[in-house]
Amino acid sequence: MWYELNNEIRVLVEGESDCWTLWYHQFPALGLPGAKMAGTLEESVLAGIDRLYMMQEPDAGGATFVTQIVRKLEAGQWPGQACVLRLSGAKDPNVLHQQERQGFRAAFQRALDQAQPLFVRHSKQTSAPSAGQPAIFSLQDLLSWELPPVRWAIPAILPEGLTLLAGKPRLGKSWLALSLALAVAAGGMALGTQPVTQGEVLYVALEENARRLQARAQQLLASMTGVPSGMECALDWPRLGEGGLTSLEEYLKAHPSTRLVVIDTWARLAPPSGKRRCPPYEGDYGALTPLKRLAETYHVSILAVHHLHKTTSRDVLDEVTGTIGMTGAVDGTLILKRERGQTEGLLLVTGRAIERKQQLALSFDATTALWTLVGNAEEVRRTRARQEILELLREQGPEGMSARRLLKPWGRTITRRARCCGRWRTPVRSDDSLGDMSRSPWFLVRFRVDHRAFHASKRI
Repeated sequence: MWYELNNEIRVLVEGESDCWTLWYHQFPALGLPGAKMAGTLEESVLAGIDRLYMMQEPDAGGATFVTQIVRKLEAGQWPGQACVLRLSGAKDPNVLHQQERQGFRAAFQRALDQAQPLFVRHSKQTSAPSAGQPAIFSLQDLLSWELPPVRWAIPAILPEGLTLLAGKPRLGKSWLALSLALAVAAGGMALGTQPVTQGEVLYVALEENARRLQARAQQLLASMTGVPSGMECALDWPRLGEGGLTSLEEYLKAHPSTRLVVIDTWARLAPPSGKRRCPPYEGDYGALTPLKRLAETYHVSILAVHHLHKTTSRDVLDEVTGTIGMTGAVDGTLILKRERGQTEGLLLVTGRAIERKQQLALSFDATTALWTLVGNAEEVRRTRARQEILELLREQGPEGMSARRLLKPWGRTITRRARCCGRWRTPVRSDDSLGDMSRSPWFLVRFRVDHRAFHASKRI
């Protein structure tokens, strides 16, 4: 039985008990007697509802429930906004009620606030555009749309849309991509420090076989508490122009809770370059555009692993294999760099959703195969440079040393090395840190070690 509620939102759940629980706590709800009964949902019931929250339980039935409802909404061209709702630590609303009756409303409201939108409500048009014609809308329509915020697979690093992850061969790109995929599938932390929202993941490993992928997954999972259930893998996939794009879209339709798709590597999925009858720039741009549109349509993050040229460039984006059409077509670019044999790495983060380009310092653990975020690369470099200078000064004892002798081991000019110590203006004193450098003719290093002040100066 359906109960009429004068609200513009609804929470759609499986079973009568969940529906009664939400009514008890004054949440507008509709109940279906099981996942397989989604087809009984009548369009008239959703009339006047602007937003529908679909409760997905953490099992196969929950995924089926959401999939069937989405198909029903698409078939009926329902104009509202649909979201997938999950509860943290509870299977369904009834279980949450039993666990914390007093805190139910606050906990369930948090889950509503964190629900994942599946598609966007569009403005009403007086007439649909003809096939092949552009959809034109007014500025007033644009400003009236209720557009959801950008969804991040990895906050401030990997937004929804199409992102390239590029690096030289065998320096850890695939380890990074797989660890990010496992982190999103499990929820919790990515890169050791970045909290992520749990979501389903598709990992397309086109350069691996089953044995190698299994070994890599086992090595990474050794550092995790369990095996995430929301991740699926594929070892082969048709190229985009040969049915691959259609297959990926069908997968996303069948798995509306997908948050991240990883393609390792793009070269194995891209249309063959020999069949492109256009200039290289247009070919690269056109090959990536359908994948970008797919990511935008289904609000997922697609991470395509790619390679860098052997030669370096003043603009690191020019090092991405292919033309500038590669970086021009995508929403974001991640450039991973690491010297062979070294544990420290650098991740350049840039894109349309990234307000300011970032350079992040990473550390790679060969035992666990995990990448860990250390911090902002410039800050890490300055911290390490200061620490190196402090260690050298400690070795000298109370007599100190001249600035020229102090900076000589690094083989740089005094001026260049001084920059690592901070800003240029007023000298500052602080425990276990170096002071700033003055523009006066005297180059002065002020510092404190073990509460005893030392200084070194050199006229230059």
